[in-house]
Amino acid sequence: MVAALGETTGLTALATLQTTMRAHPVGALILQERPDLTETTLDLEKLRLLPNDTFGGAYVAWMDKYNYSPNERPEVRYIEDEELAYIMQRYRQTHDFCHVLLDIPPTVLGEVVIKWFELAQTQLPMTFLSAMFGPFSAGPREWRLLLQSGAFSWASKVGTTSDLLLNVYFEHHMETKLVDVRKIMHLPMDGAPLHVKDLIGE
Repeated sequence: MVAALGETTGLTALATLQTTMRAHPVGALILQERPDLTETTLDLEKLRLLPNDTFGGAYVAWMDKYNYSPNERPEVRYIEDEELAYIMQRYRQTHDFCHVLLDIPPTVLGEVVIKWFELAQTQLPMTFLSAMFGPFSAGPREWRLLLQSGAFSWASKVGTTSDLLLNVYFEHHMETKLVDVRKIMHLPMDGAPLHVKDLIGE
Protein backbone atom coordinates (compact mmCIF):
# COMPACT_ATOMS: atom_id res chain seq x y z
CA MET A 1 0.00 0.00 0.00
CA VAL A 2 2.84 2.37 0.81
CA ALA A 3 4.51 1.59 -2.52
CA ALA A 4 1.23 2.10 -4.38
CA LEU A 5 0.66 5.46 -2.66
CA GLY A 6 4.14 6.56 -3.63
CA GLU A 7 3.51 5.68 -7.26
CA THR A 8 0.09 7.24 -7.60
CA THR A 9 1.01 10.54 -5.94
CA GLY A 10 4.45 11.11 -7.42
CA LEU A 11 3.95 11.64 -11.16
CA THR A 12 4.68 15.38 -11.14
CA ALA A 13 7.87 14.94 -9.15
CA LEU A 14 8.92 12.02 -11.34
CA ALA A 15 8.42 14.14 -14.46
CA THR A 16 10.71 16.81 -12.96
CA LEU A 17 13.31 14.15 -12.14
CA GLN A 18 13.01 12.85 -15.69
CA THR A 19 13.80 16.30 -17.08
CA THR A 20 16.78 16.64 -14.74
CA MET A 21 18.15 13.22 -15.64
CA ARG A 22 17.71 13.75 -19.38
CA ALA A 23 19.71 16.97 -19.13
CA HIS A 24 22.59 15.25 -17.31
CA PRO A 25 25.07 13.11 -19.31
CA VAL A 26 25.17 10.30 -16.76
CA GLY A 27 21.48 10.55 -15.92
CA ALA A 28 20.63 10.35 -19.61
CA LEU A 29 22.86 7.27 -19.98
CA ILE A 30 21.13 5.60 -17.04
CA LEU A 31 17.73 6.27 -18.63
CA GLN A 32 19.00 4.86 -21.91
CA GLU A 33 20.55 1.68 -20.45
CA ARG A 34 18.14 1.22 -17.52
CA PRO A 35 20.41 -0.87 -15.32
CA ASP A 36 18.70 -3.01 -12.68
CA LEU A 37 20.12 -3.28 -9.16
CA THR A 38 19.80 -6.88 -8.03
CA GLU A 39 21.96 -9.47 -6.27
CA THR A 40 22.89 -10.86 -9.67
CA THR A 41 23.72 -7.62 -11.49
CA LEU A 42 25.68 -6.25 -8.52
CA ASP A 43 27.44 -9.61 -7.96
CA LEU A 44 27.45 -9.45 -4.17
CA GLU A 45 30.01 -12.23 -3.86
CA LYS A 46 32.45 -10.16 -5.90
CA LEU A 47 31.69 -7.09 -3.80
CA ARG A 48 32.50 -9.04 -0.63
CA LEU A 49 36.07 -9.37 -1.90
CA LEU A 50 36.50 -5.59 -2.08
CA PRO A 51 38.13 -3.59 0.74
CA ASN A 52 35.66 -2.08 3.21
CA ASP A 53 36.81 1.44 2.34
CA THR A 54 35.51 1.08 -1.23
CA PHE A 55 31.94 2.00 -2.01
CA GLY A 56 31.06 -1.54 -3.07
CA GLY A 57 32.77 -3.06 -0.05
CA ALA A 58 31.03 -0.67 2.34
CA TYR A 59 27.69 -1.28 0.62
CA VAL A 60 27.78 -5.08 0.80
CA ALA A 61 29.06 -4.95 4.39
CA TRP A 62 26.09 -2.73 5.31
CA MET A 63 23.65 -5.04 3.53
CA ASP A 64 25.13 -8.11 5.24
CA LYS A 65 25.10 -6.43 8.64
CA TYR A 66 21.37 -5.74 8.47
CA ASN A 67 20.53 -8.86 6.45
CA TYR A 68 19.10 -6.90 3.51
CA SER A 69 18.96 -7.80 -0.16
CA PRO A 70 18.68 -5.53 -3.22
CA ASN A 71 16.06 -7.97 -4.50
CA GLU A 72 13.62 -6.90 -1.78
CA ARG A 73 12.54 -3.64 -3.43
CA PRO A 74 8.96 -3.91 -4.78
CA GLU A 75 8.34 -3.66 -8.49
CA VAL A 76 6.60 -0.54 -9.81
CA ARG A 77 3.03 -1.47 -10.77
CA TYR A 78 0.91 1.68 -11.05
CA ILE A 79 2.90 3.96 -13.36
CA GLU A 80 2.08 3.47 -17.05
CA ASP A 81 4.90 5.54 -18.53
CA GLU A 82 7.87 3.17 -18.81
CA GLU A 83 10.57 5.77 -18.22
CA LEU A 84 8.82 7.30 -15.21
CA ALA A 85 8.28 3.79 -13.84
CA TYR A 86 11.99 3.11 -14.24
CA ILE A 87 12.91 6.33 -12.40
CA MET A 88 10.71 5.30 -9.50
CA GLN A 89 12.28 1.83 -9.50
CA ARG A 90 15.79 3.31 -9.59
CA TYR A 91 14.89 5.60 -6.71
CA ARG A 92 13.79 2.61 -4.63
CA GLN A 93 16.84 0.58 -5.55
CA THR A 94 19.30 3.33 -4.62
CA HIS A 95 17.73 3.92 -1.20
CA ASP A 96 20.26 1.71 0.57
CA PHE A 97 23.07 3.64 -1.10
CA CYS A 98 21.82 6.70 0.82
CA HIS A 99 22.35 4.87 4.10
CA VAL A 100 25.90 3.91 3.13
CA LEU A 101 26.85 7.33 1.79
CA LEU A 102 25.46 9.16 4.83
CA ASP A 103 26.51 6.43 7.29
CA ILE A 104 23.04 6.21 8.79
CA PRO A 105 21.64 2.92 10.16
CA PRO A 106 18.12 1.69 9.26
CA THR A 107 16.60 2.54 12.63
CA VAL A 108 13.22 4.29 12.77
CA LEU A 109 14.90 7.65 13.32
CA GLY A 110 17.59 6.84 10.78
CA GLU A 111 14.96 6.19 8.12
CA VAL A 112 13.27 9.49 8.95
CA VAL A 113 16.54 11.38 8.46
CA ILE A 114 17.08 9.58 5.16
CA LYS A 115 13.56 10.57 4.06
CA TRP A 116 14.33 14.23 4.72
CA PHE A 117 17.42 13.85 2.53
CA GLU A 118 15.39 12.11 -0.19
CA LEU A 119 12.66 14.73 0.01
CA ALA A 120 15.19 17.47 -0.73
CA GLN A 121 16.57 15.38 -3.61
CA THR A 122 13.35 14.21 -5.26
CA GLN A 123 10.35 16.17 -3.94
CA LEU A 124 8.36 12.93 -4.08
CA PRO A 125 5.19 13.31 -1.96
CA MET A 126 5.74 9.93 -0.29
CA THR A 127 9.07 11.10 1.10
CA PHE A 128 7.32 14.15 2.55
CA LEU A 129 4.70 12.01 4.28
CA SER A 130 7.35 9.67 5.67
CA ALA A 131 9.55 12.56 6.76
CA MET A 132 6.69 14.34 8.51
CA PHE A 133 4.88 11.47 10.16
CA GLY A 134 7.62 8.87 10.58
CA PRO A 135 8.88 10.28 13.90
CA PHE A 136 5.46 9.75 15.50
CA SER A 137 6.03 6.00 15.33
CA ALA A 138 9.09 6.51 17.50
CA GLY A 139 7.36 8.69 20.11
CA PRO A 140 7.09 12.39 21.03
CA ARG A 141 10.42 12.42 22.89
CA GLU A 142 12.30 11.24 19.79
CA TRP A 143 10.41 13.75 17.64
CA ARG A 144 11.50 16.53 19.96
CA LEU A 145 15.10 15.35 19.99
CA LEU A 146 15.20 15.22 16.21
CA LEU A 147 13.96 18.79 16.01
CA GLN A 148 16.39 20.02 18.65
CA SER A 149 19.35 18.24 17.11
CA GLY A 150 19.03 19.95 13.75
CA ALA A 151 18.98 16.55 12.03
CA PHE A 152 16.14 17.56 9.73
CA SER A 153 17.77 20.78 8.60
CA TRP A 154 21.10 18.98 8.14
CA ALA A 155 19.54 16.25 5.98
CA SER A 156 17.58 18.81 3.93
CA LYS A 157 20.64 20.96 3.34
CA VAL A 158 22.79 17.99 2.33
CA GLY A 159 20.05 16.70 0.02
CA THR A 160 19.78 20.11 -1.63
CA THR A 161 23.50 20.85 -2.05
CA SER A 162 24.64 17.36 -3.12
CA ASP A 163 24.35 15.92 -6.60
CA LEU A 164 21.18 14.01 -7.46
CA LEU A 165 21.70 10.33 -6.63
CA LEU A 166 19.70 9.34 -9.68
CA ASN A 167 22.40 10.94 -11.85
CA VAL A 168 25.12 8.68 -10.42
CA TYR A 169 25.94 5.39 -12.15
CA PHE A 170 26.77 3.63 -8.89
CA GLU A 171 27.54 0.36 -10.66
CA HIS A 172 30.62 2.05 -12.13
CA HIS A 173 31.90 3.16 -8.72
CA MET A 174 31.88 -0.06 -6.72
CA GLU A 175 35.68 -0.19 -6.61
CA THR A 176 36.01 3.54 -5.93
CA LYS A 177 36.92 4.67 -2.43
CA LEU A 178 33.82 5.56 -0.43
CA VAL A 179 35.21 8.99 0.45
CA ASP A 180 35.83 9.67 -3.24
CA VAL A 181 32.24 8.78 -4.15
CA ARG A 182 31.10 11.19 -1.45
CA LYS A 183 33.43 13.82 -2.87
CA ILE A 184 32.07 13.28 -6.40
CA MET A 185 28.55 13.80 -5.07
CA HIS A 186 29.46 16.77 -2.83
CA LEU A 187 28.44 14.83 0.29
CA PRO A 188 30.06 15.16 3.73
CA MET A 189 33.28 13.16 3.79
CA ASP A 190 32.36 11.39 7.05
CA GLY A 191 28.66 10.99 6.46
CA ALA A 192 26.26 12.28 9.08
CA PRO A 193 27.72 14.39 11.93
CA LEU A 194 28.30 12.67 15.27
CA HIS A 195 25.39 14.34 17.06
CA VAL A 196 22.99 12.96 14.42
CA LYS A 197 24.53 9.48 14.55
CA ASP A 198 24.33 9.43 18.34
CA LEU A 199 20.66 10.37 18.21
CA ILE A 200 19.46 7.85 15.65
CA GLY A 201 21.31 4.92 17.24
CA GLU A 202 22.11 1.51 15.76
